[in-house]
Amino acid sequence: MSGQTRDWAGRLHLPTVGVAPAVLVVWSLLSWRYGAYVLPAPSAIVSGFVEILRSGEIWTHTAASLSRILVGFGGAVLVAVFLALAAFVSRLARGVVHDLLAVLNSTSVFVWIVISLIWFGLSHWAPIFTTFMITLPVVASNLVEGVASVDRRLLEMGDVYRLGSREKFTSIVIPSTLPYLVAGMKVGFGLALKATSTR
Repeated sequence: MSGQTRDWAGRLHLPTVGVAPAVLVVWSLLSWRYGAYVLPAPSAIVSGFVEILRSGEIWTHTAASLSRILVGFGGAVLVAVFLALAAFVSRLARGVVHDLLAVLNSTSVFVWIVISLIWFGLSHWAPIFTTFMITLPVVASNLVEGVASVDRRLLEMGDVYRLGSREKFTSIVIPSTLPYLVAGMKVGFGLALKATSTR
């Protein structure tokens, strides 16, 4: 197989497409062997999913879950930005932020779930709190690392060219830390989806 053919097959994910029918066949055989109580057939899963779509319940639950994710995850991003700014402008605050993130990163997800149930019960604030506490250390750690990696020589050059604090922040700090923010938000949003789906 030539290099171009392999590249074309990889882009189309042909190996995965080839494995999928085999998985469906094995799934169907196991369902037939052990019964729907142990392993429902693929056709039953599809028909059940279609029925859920027709009832419209999935859209109600999806909207509720997304609203909780947006509140918890959005709050975590805002607090993470504040912590990163504090770590950037103050060496004392930087030490406090690093210690705080070390504690949050070492705390189990199960702990936050239990605390959220104790504080908020089965209300909608419980998953919001859990989402916030799970995603905050991920996003904040990335941002703090981003502000720490800002090239100080560029900031000194900004002083030479008499750039104001706002100009240095928008022209140097934000472009340097934006990739870290995006990376943290990607991981944090995935965790937020998992945290909300467990509720």
